[in-house]
Amino acid sequence: MNKIYQFILGMVMAVLAVACTADKELEDNLLQVQGGTVITVDASMPSDNATSKVGISQQHNSLNMIAKWDYGDHIQVFVSQDGRTFDVGYSEIKDISDGRKTCKFSFILPPEINVKKEYLVVGFYGFSGTLDNGIITIEARMERVPIEDFAVPVYFIGRVSEMSVNASFKLLGAYEILHVTNKSGNNIIFSMSGYSSDHPWYYDALRYTIDCRNIPDLNPTIAFSGNLVGNSKTRAAAIGKNGGTATFVSWYEPNGNTISNATLWASISSCWSVCRSTNKKSSNTVIQRGKAYHLYAVWDGEELKFCNQDGSISDVVTNSLTITGTSVSSATVGTTANVTATANKQCNITMFVNGTAKATATNKTSLTYDLSKLSPGTYKIKFKAQDGTETAETEEFECKVTDSFVPLAISCNPVGVATIGEVTNVTATTNKSCDIYMIVDGSTYTYTEGQTSLTYDFSQLPEGTHLIQFKAVLGSEMAETREFQCTVSKPTFHVQLRAYATTSSGFGMVSEVEYGTLVEFQVKTDQRCLMDLYIDGKKTYTSPSMYDANQWIRMYATDELSSGTHSIKIAAAEQYGNAFDEITLVVKSTQCYDYVDLGLPSGILWATCNVGAGHPWEYGEYLNTEEDPATIKMGSAWRLPTQDEFREIIRNCELVWTDNYNGTGVKGLVVSSTKNSNSIFLPVEDGLVGYYWSSTKYEFRSGYYYFLQFSYDGFSTVNNAQLREGRKGLLGRAVRNK
Repeated sequence: MNKIYQFILGMVMAVLAVACTADKELEDNLLQVQGGTVITVDASMPSDNATSKVGISQQHNSLNMIAKWDYGDHIQVFVSQDGRTFDVGYSEIKDISDGRKTCKFSFILPPEINVKKEYLVVGFYGFSGTLDNGIITIEARMERVPIEDFAVPVYFIGRVSEMSVNASFKLLGAYEILHVTNKSGNNIIFSMSGYSSDHPWYYDALRYTIDCRNIPDLNPTIAFSGNLVGNSKTRAAAIGKNGGTATFVSWYEPNGNTISNATLWASISSCWSVCRSTNKKSSNTVIQRGKAYHLYAVWDGEELKFCNQDGSISDVVTNSLTITGTSVSSATVGTTANVTATANKQCNITMFVNGTAKATATNKTSLTYDLSKLSPGTYKIKFKAQDGTETAETEEFECKVTDSFVPLAISCNPVGVATIGEVTNVTATTNKSCDIYMIVDGSTYTYTEGQTSLTYDFSQLPEGTHLIQFKAVLGSEMAETREFQCTVSKPTFHVQLRAYATTSSGFGMVSEVEYGTLVEFQVKTDQRCLMDLYIDGKKTYTSPSMYDANQWIRMYATDELSSGTHSIKIAAAEQYGNAFDEITLVVKSTQCYDYVDLGLPSGILWATCNVGAGHPWEYGEYLNTEEDPATIKMGSAWRLPTQDEFREIIRNCELVWTDNYNGTGVKGLVVSSTKNSNSIFLPVEDGLVGYYWSSTKYEFRSGYYYFLQFSYDGFSTVNNAQLREGRKGLLGRAVRNK
């Protein structure tokens, strides 16, 4: 059995994303160079079963074939806009992937083309085109070459808008595959010369044209004319002896005829002249564009013959009966819609509707039937001819029959506002399958083909106010919706801040707390973002990562806020902007303002409680500001004692350590006057050593202050200094003048 070569004739789809809403987005896909803009196109072959390939000998045999890109392939590109067309040359493919089924190619857009307006792109592969006064022309001729030398001729016509490119490669012509087997005992050189037959089924040479001038909706069609003067392009192939094989491809544009009594001609190196087959080939298959048809031949050293796929000669089918038919895709009850089948000789012709015989013509060459006589519905229709043992049939087609003509209509659910990132679908619906276009600000933004609806998420539109309209097109019918406005805006961005603490009523939101209470700050936003927390204008905390939206999150907690009124502010930032919230938190203190006279020489009066404390045994607040914290907390009449005023009480008072002041369990130093019965108590939080600020600056280092230090073993001094600003701080006891 000879080896079957498989290949497919491919369709390439190109997808080009060109963002136009901002210069930065343009840089992602468009590279500005001298003379224009580089456009990169993604191209891909269709799936292996995209088109069924019908064999000549037996209609029910099909061959699945595979096409692949190869490095060195080039695509010729033309572009057109506003009636002007440009030949931008050849683009070599690159980045071949996916089993050589996908690739990329690039071309430079002429500077005359406005990339923000829709324009036309035309591409060719397998042959070359010329441009003259807006008309692209390709003059082609038949090819008969070995399969390995064959380049599949395809083209695409695509419309490119600001957001997308819609282009797909299409096939030109038909492809006839001749499989040759050499059963002789000699190696041969085989060159296929062609066929002779009752009537040709192809054009020897032809011309394709695409007119790009004044094209409505950038939707041109390709036209061709045949029977031009030209010579076939042929090449030879070496075929090994004793079963060697070779495959030849004939490419041409079919003329609608079938193969009738064809004789194969070829040059074979072992012959002195051109050889012709000693038998003939006929088929009732009408050659169609875009399909591949397979023939098989064998050379035995003396004769060239058509054969079957398995190489046998006796079962070669010779079928002289042929039938062709017209088709319609839609019909309306009561409006004539004739279809006609024509045979090449008198025979019995039957029309089948959904597999059942509907009409018959006996000993006729044609049968006509009015499909408007069928009831409303969708039908599959074909014609079959029979003359004795010979049969032939047309391809099946589908026809939809409706009650009466219904004009094309389209409607949609317009929206007036949309927010970027928040899905806002708008759907346009038609009463028939058709092409649907969404027009944004006068230009086609997106579209769909052969559908009854088109849905688009308006949150994907650029920010701004847009004029929107949907249009439906079905042949000569067109319908459109009313134009409406839609304003697309950035999403609103908010942040909320709350303070929580545990009070006598339990854990909850607070605006006032007692000094020393642990306060927890929680935040909530409607967008994922980063945040900063400010306390009294100073950045206190920055979120280490993006916070999730729409949930309360514990951001920061502290129990070190001083008494007084504090401003708490949250600042959030994300891609759509900034958001802020601010609250006020009052930290209350039961500050004691009582004082005693210890009978000191200076006459200074000493407070009975620490700064920030309400009772003598309470520690009060830890102070860490350079400004006098006693004055700040208790008023202008109060201040911290100086270094000398601490020395004064050491020299003039009795200092006694206690582990349980007045039964409170608090440790500290009792300072008793030697002049009267008054005393003060200096509590110590850690129970071992006490530290109290003085107001005297340390003369040798900026920001340092002297402090009183005393311990349980009777040691006391005011000769040490420490940096006050930014530290946890020390306790403080205020004094005032008489």
